[in-house]
Amino acid sequence: MSLSPSGEKLLPVARRSLLELSKVQSLFATPLNGRIRVGIPDDFDEGVLEKALSEFSLSNPGVDVIARSGCTARFPQAIQKGELDIAVCSAASIVPGEVFREQQSVWVASRTMHIGPNDPVPLAIINHGCWMGELPKVKLDELGRDYSVAFECTGIMSQKAAIRAGFAVGILYENNVEAGMKILTRKDNFPPLPKFKRSIVIAVNAPQDLAQAMSRAIKQAV
Repeated sequence: MSLSPSGEKLLPVARRSLLELSKVQSLFATPLNGRIRVGIPDDFDEGVLEKALSEFSLSNPGVDVIARSGCTARFPQAIQKGELDIAVCSAASIVPGEVFREQQSVWVASRTMHIGPNDPVPLAIINHGCWMGELPKVKLDELGRDYSVAFECTGIMSQKAAIRAGFAVGILYENNVEAGMKILTRKDNFPPLPKFKRSIVIAVNAPQDLAQAMSRAIKQAV
């Protein structure tokens, strides 16, 4: 299922309205206090990260927020060890916690980059030592297409810079594709990629009122 064009126009307005309602509600609620440790994916769009943390801090000035940004594959273990209270996780198959979003992954290159259907693929990868860095190599191996790792980094901003420069091809979420980039498909001899589920995982021993408030802030920011 997908939203109609009218629904797409309504969605950001509805989100803003809900946010304003929650702010009004918070005026009459008992102020939250304490500390919460949150894990945020480093492949989130920078606007999402900024909005989620700033809105939460503004609405809950008495709460100390300790944020960790990194590869989501390590977050479930951090939750189990008691190192995080709440985290956003992502995976292409089974994902723990409450799923709140799905995102399509795509092959992306600069619009100025020409790569023939049989040319070796120079890759720009985010290398955390987890599955995300291996995904482009696995998919091209399955296709039998040659490639080389032309650029390795630890964050999406650096990866985007390499793609924009026409230096390499990378995998991004479809909503992270920028002006000046193009999506490569089967006609360009690139294999299809999976959809990724985003979920929120809350530790059993987390301060539940703070965790639920942070969960709402993250969902509203996306």
